[in-house]
Amino acid sequence: MPDTSTSTSTSTSPAFAYPSVFPESVVTQAPEDPLFGLMAAFKRDSHPKKVDLGIGAYRDDNARPWVLPVVREVGSCRGAAF
Repeated sequence: MPDTSTSTSTSTSPAFAYPSVFPESVVTQAPEDPLFGLMAAFKRDSHPKKVDLGIGAYRDDNARPWVLPVVREVGSCRGAAF
C-alpha cells in the first residue's frame, strides 16, 4: 500500500487519503441522483402511513417482508406464491 503520510488531507476516510489528480475546475459536478431526492422527501413527509419505496427490501411494522400489492397480484397471475 502506498505511503499516505505526506498527504495534505486531514480526513481519515480512504476516499480522501490521496490528493486529487483532477482539480475541481476540470471535473464538473455530476447531477444529483434522483434517489437522494426521493430519500429526502420521505424523511420530510410526516404522514403516519408513508411507505419508503427507495432501494431495499420493504418491511412491515413487524419487520417482516412486505410485497407490494401490485407485485403480489402479478405474481398470482403468473403462478408465483408469496
